Amino acid sequence: MIRAAVNRGVPVFPGAYSPTEMHTAWSLGATAVKLFPASVVGPGYIGQVHGPFPGLPIIPSGGVSIQDVPKWLQAGALAVSLGGPLLGDAFTGGDLSALTERAAEVTRLVGHVRDRTVDA
Repeated sequence: MIRAAVNRGVPVFPGAYSPTEMHTAWSLGATAVKLFPASVVGPGYIGQVHGPFPGLPIIPSGGVSIQDVPKWLQAGALAVSLGGPLLGDAFTGGDLSALTERAAEVTRLVGHVRDRTVDA
């Protein structure tokens, strides 16, 4: 599936857990690899994977909290996948103002990480 997507110019983000799975997906041309479930290993796992595979683009997914977004980005994540923690009940017609507040919080947290990176 990865090769088929790459051959058609379609970005592909397969899920993987082990470093071997991640490297295999990346070497087949994956745009980035979704680390799932990320909450099981924590942000430090990215550094461990980047040891033998520097530059491998990783997007943690699964159990990532909004408050942990900076930790993942500082650890070297390309991006962070937020499902339930961001959407809450908004997807099923719930509180859209709470979704707006959560999105603003994510934006603020990412901005702080970006600002620190620029200053470094």
